[in-house]
Amino acid sequence: MGSHQTILLLKYAHGGYSLLLLCAFCYQGWNGLRVKKARLKMTAPRPAAAKAHREWGRALAVLCPVGFLGGLSTALLDKGALEYPLHLLTGLTLMAFLAAAYGASRKIKGETPLQRKAHAVLGMIVLCLYAIQAFIGIGVLM
Repeated sequence: MGSHQTILLLKYAHGGYSLLLLCAFCYQGWNGLRVKKARLKMTAPRPAAAKAHREWGRALAVLCPVGFLGGLSTALLDKGALEYPLHLLTGLTLMAFLAAAYGASRKIKGETPLQRKAHAVLGMIVLCLYAIQAFIGIGVLM
């Protein structure tokens, strides 16, 4: 397999991995909304939903930077990190908001509406950025 084919394979692997993460983030957001709705109705959130939201959040906080580093490595091997500046900038912004959402989640203790709201808003920004990033990434693959 030549180096061009290897790079192409790495690009598709990065894209597929990132698509799976986007689906996982959508599930995560949906699960978070279920927990929030239950809490606002003054009913106890389903323990399974709350536990899944916490566990998936920790996993995604690790898996997403792995995907970012995989894409960055692929770009470096291909044409250089700055060959796709919009994709790089969006990825860096996504990583920053993901770190902020994770940080906000760690400060949620009991009834802390400010931290909960910050986490929810940051999570929505992460979802939007991820969708934009996927759209830009499709353009990179073309």
